[in-house]
Amino acid sequence: MKFTRIFIMALLALSMVGCASHKGSSSFGDGNKKSVMTPRVKSDEQIAKEKAEAERLAAEAAQKAQEAAQKAQEAAAKVKADAEAKAKKAEEAAAKAAAETKAKVKSEAEAVRGKVEEVSDNLKNMSSEMSAKVEAEAAKVKIREEKVTMVGGSVAKGHYHVIVGTYSKLENANAACDRVTEQGFKPSVMENAEGLYRVAVFSADNEATARTWIAAFKIKYPAYADSWLMLQK
Repeated sequence: MKFTRIFIMALLALSMVGCASHKGSSSFGDGNKKSVMTPRVKSDEQIAKEKAEAERLAAEAAQKAQEAAQKAQEAAAKVKADAEAKAKKAEEAAAKAAAETKAKVKSEAEAVRGKVEEVSDNLKNMSSEMSAKVEAEAAKVKIREEKVTMVGGSVAKGHYHVIVGTYSKLENANAACDRVTEQGFKPSVMENAEGLYRVAVFSADNEATARTWIAAFKIKYPAYADSWLMLQK
């Protein structure tokens, strides 16, 4: 039993030695771990290199920014130049269109003026021709003298009367008056010594005026080519 106790004590001693050895080893390991985590101090040369690299990168970035700004400025200048060129072309086109329109209007106005002058000349010629024709017809007019009495229609003022119709019945003469009234005349109805009714559409005191009027009347109204001039006694 004594031997057994000694043996157990020996085992306990060995166990304690092992634990102590393991603990010491662990402490050493922890010491190594602590030494690894200690930050390493950079050298001046390394710091200088890093500073130079940073300055180089900053310079490159500044250069690129300057180049980008220059390109943007050039692009803006190009856009401005293009806009100014387009505006100039638009102004030139507008000026050209205005000039062409002005020239066209002037040409058309001159053409119209020429037509007006032509028509005016034609009217003058026609007027001259008409005047000559009226004068010629007026000279051919023959005058009949009759003693008549006013019996209807408008009151005739003058002794020379332009007669457009003769009727044996008063109602027929009045019907003729209605027809010429619709044409814009103011007729008169006169009865002569034979009991015939004369319808007159114009009267005047002056023979020349009466001749000219009946000549123009016959030319303008061919349907009354048989009208004649009567002098009231």
